[in-house]
Amino acid sequence: MADDFEKIQAARARLPDVCAEVLTFAIAEADPKKIDRNRLAPPLDEDSRLLAAILEGYLQRHVKLFSAIIGLCKMGYRDEWLMLSRTLFEISVDANYLWNLILKDEDPVPTLQKIRYSYKYNELKLLKDSENITQEQLDQMKATIVRVPGLSDDGHKAIEVQRNFTGLNMLERCKKTEVGPYYKPIFGRLSRYAHGMTYDWEIAFSELKSPEMLRKKEITEEALNLMHCALIVLVGLRYLCAVTGRVHDLAVGDSFQDKLAALFE
Repeated sequence: MADDFEKIQAARARLPDVCAEVLTFAIAEADPKKIDRNRLAPPLDEDSRLLAAILEGYLQRHVKLFSAIIGLCKMGYRDEWLMLSRTLFEISVDANYLWNLILKDEDPVPTLQKIRYSYKYNELKLLKDSENITQEQLDQMKATIVRVPGLSDDGHKAIEVQRNFTGLNMLERCKKTEVGPYYKPIFGRLSRYAHGMTYDWEIAFSELKSPEMLRKKEITEEALNLMHCALIVLVGLRYLCAVTGRVHDLAVGDSFQDKLAALFE
């Protein structure tokens, strides 16, 4: 176990430099100047424009979140970058879920209708609680919400409750992609940071426990999650570049995956 931790500790020390290289690569790959306008037909109708914008948005959020994570990590803001790594995980799952739908269904319009419904309903939900909103403004907002044709009341309710176009909670979304096994060990654990439930040092101090094991746990968590963030971005580049009209350098992306894995060998 000691040998394993020493490997993890050494990998954690080298990870930021490799992640910085991955980030530089990701920024270059996601550069809008790399879009080959001849690879994709121009989005002429509203649905096509929405789909193109959503895919581009997922790509850019992968890269920008990773950039923020690397920046916070360098500044020593541990809890904060771990919080963002949870968000990166969630965005990657939703992008993967959407990607699978596109592959399986030739018609993306029903999914786009769910996205519009989810967005508009969430906007209304936020405005309803405002003290300054008038009934007239609420009525105008309600008029912009278009129910999804063919979707049951329960289907609409699921979207409203989950505040997500899939109508599924995070665990269910994970199970619809290949990341199902990582829900508990990664997303579930990172949720502690998003919800402010990080009392590790306080509890250890109150129980007079040695901080050594806690430090080991923290270093291990940092190493595995920082590597996972880099891998999420590399995988996201692989499929999101393709659907946003970019020529992606697969060989370089694969070499970075090998480089990350080699840190822990």
